[in-house]
Amino acid sequence: MDCRRNHKDELKGIWQSWNEAKKMRFW
Repeated sequence: MDCRRNHKDELKGIWQSWNEAKKMRFW
């Protein structure tokens, strides 16, 4: 039922972790 929303949250989590990794890399 909430497959779409779940997928969105998953993408958001990946995006957040990616941002964190970028920060670590550039700092």
